[in-house]
Amino acid sequence: MNSQRLRTNTEALAERLPADSTLVLRRAGWQEYESLLEAVGEEAGLRISFDRGILHIMTTSAQCESYTQFIENLVRLCALRLGLTLRSFGSATIKKQRQQKGSEPDCRSYAQSALLIGQRKQIAHGV
Repeated sequence: MNSQRLRTNTEALAERLPADSTLVLRRAGWQEYESLLEAVGEEAGLRISFDRGILHIMTTSAQCESYTQFIENLVRLCALRLGLTLRSFGSATIKKQRQQKGSEPDCRSYAQSALLIGQRKQIAHGV
C-alpha cells in the first residue's frame, strides 16, 4: 500500500474511532507517522504514538481526562509535600526520529530538571 493511501485510510479510521478506543497499525513508517500528525493537527481527544514501526492511535474520553487531572494533581501534591520544585506542561508531541519513537503524553512534569527549565515555554526533547 502506498504511503498516501495508507495516510488517507488511517485518517478516515481515526475520525471514526469511538471514545476510549485504540487502533494499532504495524509496519508503518516514520513518514506516515509524521504525515498523520500533520493531518490531524491538535485535535482534542486523539493521541498518536509511534514505536519503531508500530503506530498507535488512541481516542480519549471525559473519564480519561479526569484521570489525567487526578494524576497531575497527585504529582503536584507529592512535590509540594516533598519540597520539590516542579514544572508542569500540558500535552505535547515528543518525537525522536533517530530512535524511531514519538508520543503524545496527556501532561508532563519535571522535578529533577525543573530549575534548568526555568520559565521556558518550549522544551527541545532531542530529535
